Amino acid sequence: MLFGSSGFFSAQNTGSPLEGLLTALFGQISPLHLAIAHFLIRKLAHLTEYGILAWLLFRAFRHAPNGWQWRWAEFALAGVLLIAVADELHQHFVPSRTGSPVDVIIDLCGAMFALALVRGFASARRDATSTS
Repeated sequence: MLFGSSGFFSAQNTGSPLEGLLTALFGQISPLHLAIAHFLIRKLAHLTEYGILAWLLFRAFRHAPNGWQWRWAEFALAGVLLIAVADELHQHFVPSRTGSPVDVIIDLCGAMFALALVRGFASARRDATSTS
């Protein structure tokens, strides 16, 4: 997470490679559409990386090989919140980055989505084993 919040992954440094990739895939794109795509991809990265983090933390706190308990999800969300806040505070001190409370909310949304998927898979697995 800290490497991702470094100056290396600032918007200024990710814009040109993304522009090259999108232009290669879709041809000439207006600056407005490039800016929108850049913004959306950066926010989707937040959702994805914190979703993965929530899943990993859930697995770390889980005290059984399978299943679901709210307590495990609560610990995972608390861990995501702590790391997201620390990440945004870190970005606040990196000259080419800005820390944003909105990004913390996006991070928590990614975590909650991932945990909803985990719960869904746990319920499906439980239902499949109970009918067998």
